[in-house]
Amino acid sequence: MFKRSLLVPGLLAMALAGTSASSCVVGAPPGFSDGDQWSVPLVAPLENDLLLVPVSINGKGPFLFMLDPDSPESSVESSLQASLDLFASRAGAQRAAEDDHLDRIIIAQVVKMTLGDLSIRNMRVRVHDDGTYWSGNRRVRGILGRDVISDSLIYRIDRDKGMLYIGTQGHLKHAEDAKKISFTQSYNKHRRYLAKVQLNRKHKLTMHLDLGARTSMLWPKLIKKFKMPSVPVQAELVDEYGFRRTANNGTIAGIVTANDVETTALLMLPYADKRVDKDDMDGLLGLNFWNKFIVTVNWHQKKFWLEDRNSDLTADAAERVGRWGDQLDACATLACLRPTLEGRPEPAPEPAPEPAEPAEPAANEDGKPAADVSASTEPAAPAKPAPMPSAPVKPTAPVQLSLVIERDAPGTDFAYDAVVAAVDSEGALLDLPIFLASFPAGVSSLRLDGLGPEYTASAKFVVLDMNPVGTRGCEGNQCIYPMRNPQ
Repeated sequence: MFKRSLLVPGLLAMALAGTSASSCVVGAPPGFSDGDQWSVPLVAPLENDLLLVPVSINGKGPFLFMLDPDSPESSVESSLQASLDLFASRAGAQRAAEDDHLDRIIIAQVVKMTLGDLSIRNMRVRVHDDGTYWSGNRRVRGILGRDVISDSLIYRIDRDKGMLYIGTQGHLKHAEDAKKISFTQSYNKHRRYLAKVQLNRKHKLTMHLDLGARTSMLWPKLIKKFKMPSVPVQAELVDEYGFRRTANNGTIAGIVTANDVETTALLMLPYADKRVDKDDMDGLLGLNFWNKFIVTVNWHQKKFWLEDRNSDLTADAAERVGRWGDQLDACATLACLRPTLEGRPEPAPEPAPEPAEPAEPAANEDGKPAADVSASTEPAAPAKPAPMPSAPVKPTAPVQLSLVIERDAPGTDFAYDAVVAAVDSEGALLDLPIFLASFPAGVSSLRLDGLGPEYTASAKFVVLDMNPVGTRGCEGNQCIYPMRNPQ
């Protein structure tokens, strides 16, 4: 949505007439550093959760921020505003959260914000409460809103590479075979990006395209009207202003089609945004829809371009690790890590061959056994005693497997998270949970006991990713956590 206090007088009439002010901007918005393309590393891209990036403010950081185009301005949490001594004042503007309750907001001044190789100067950011946003047990310190995700720019979200790419018009391309979703923009009090969607190939809907919501949503009356199945969930939903609500049930959409794009088995939660009219939109498509693709958004052309992600997560592992620079180039192994599986049972010994049966004596022409010459000159061999019955086999103890991850210098100099996974003898990822290992600084080895016997099918473990920003950390003695396979 537009924030009136940020509109310059010459563009006010265009905004009131329903024309996007930023659609007339050529090149980068004011305050952006020189250039036509910028690159920003994504944090924890394989977790398929919120879109997270490292952000430095006035030379301090980096801090963990999330992308949310629904927020009209970027924001920082109050403790970060205080620790960085950002000048703040209570603005005259008000904002309405999902409950449609108006609150005055506090605005802080940021001289310089840096994300990747992009710098933005002289920003006015909103201040939100501490601990409002979390992702994968990581505390998110701020939001990047529409003042950064500008309508004049193109954004490409590539979880396979672990990168966010930003470009001016004509300087960031999508693949030629990418599928597209066209959208329109609403210019009422709460700006939304609306596309025509078909549910289960029979229900025609208008859905908001949302890159800041974890999960897709549908109005409860439509879930009931379409007789969709109810599934239990435990979800806490937080909007761009920190308003919280919980959801205890949701539904599964069998097939969701938008223009050229189709996906299946999409979890949808009840939609409950009181700021929007039920007749204007039927719900939203959240990140559980977009995470299946590499997404290029051209806000100016009003199109999402989608490409299928690489099914082989091991193929881009070295490039993902390398997005953080050359600090681990001296390592002998990827990210300085050596994951191994301990406790694998030894192969069972080959059974001893059965003794050969004695040959039948040859017969003469009259059918009688032929004489054994050796028997007439040598004493008969003693008969072999009958074999003793074998003792009953004792049941073997359950297989006890452990994942051990060793870390070499220079990786031990700082804290970072790493993602490791089991692969088969051909290097293909097994359909098993993968693991996130959170290494504190100075720690060279982590261990997780109690892996199931299904991991004996693995040939080895490989590194898929690492992340030095916003690390998850250890909970007591646990520093390795099972994760859902992102494939």
